This record gives sequence, structure tokens and C-alpha cells, in this order.
Amino acid sequence: MKYKLDPNEKVCALLSGGKDSVVCSHLCKKKGILKTCIYTKTGTEPEGFSDAIEDICKKQDFPLIILKPKPHAFEKYVLTNGFPHVPVHWQIMRELKIKPWEKFERDERNNYGNTTIFASGVRRNESTRRGKNIGRIIQSTEKGNLTFVKPIVDMSDYDVLAYLRRYDLP
Repeated sequence: MKYKLDPNEKVCALLSGGKDSVVCSHLCKKKGILKTCIYTKTGTEPEGFSDAIEDICKKQDFPLIILKPKPHAFEKYVLTNGFPHVPVHWQIMRELKIKPWEKFERDERNNYGNTTIFASGVRRNESTRRGKNIGRIIQSTEKGNLTFVKPIVDMSDYDVLAYLRRYDLP
């Protein structure tokens, strides 16, 4: 289902630290629709990585909320299902990222009556695998309780790199 962003609505940009999520977050801030950035600390990232995320947010004046999956979610998944590989990537993504986003959305709705709109830096041509699956990715979607907008879905690699240079982003 398509979702049209109301001009008065704010979004929570999903910030992974990669170039696409940085561009998405910056673009949302520039357009005046950024409520906060959300970084999901999965427990699988290199040591010091979340410090780098916090540094990006401080330098760019992005508000930041850090979410975490249930303790030992990755370890439990691996012990039960084996190490995740490409065909089942969505299963571990659900445990490590989507469930914390669902909890955040539920808490926002229950505590403040707000529906959370997540801005994703997903792009059609960011990878061959993503390109093959992109037929399902449209400008905005609703999945269960989660609503996503994808403001850079049609940017090329060149567009992303040019944007990073233009605004002196990491």
C-alpha cells in the first residue's frame, strides 16, 4: 500500500552509518521532516561503531535514539537456525532490527498517540541482489504496523556520492 507523507509529519530516519542512510537522514533534515535518527545496535557491529554513529549525529546535529534487540537475539538465532545466509537474511533482520522498530512504534503510539514513519535509505541500484528484489520496493509502504518512506530510492550511486560531497558528509 502506498503511503503519502503529510507535509506536517516528521520521520524517524533509520541510520546505519552507511552512505545511503547518511544521505537519507541529511535529506530529511534539510527538508524539515526529521524527527530523529534511529540506530539499531544489533550487537554484531565492530567495537566502537556506535561511537562513530553518535559522532556523525553530533556533527550533523541529528537527534539520535539507539534501539537494541532482545539480549542475545543473534546468538539465539544462530544456535537455533545456524548462521544466516542470503536467502534467509530477512529472518535475522526481523530479529535484530524490525522487532525493535515495531516496539518503538508501539511505544510511541501507546504513549503519545503518534504513528511512526520510518525513512529508509534503501535504493534500487545499491546492490545486484537489492536490484533483483527492488520490484517490491516503492516510494513508501506500510508493513503491518510499520510505515516506511524511501526518499532516495531512485538515486544512483553517482547521485549519492555527489550529495555526500556537496554537503561534506562522511
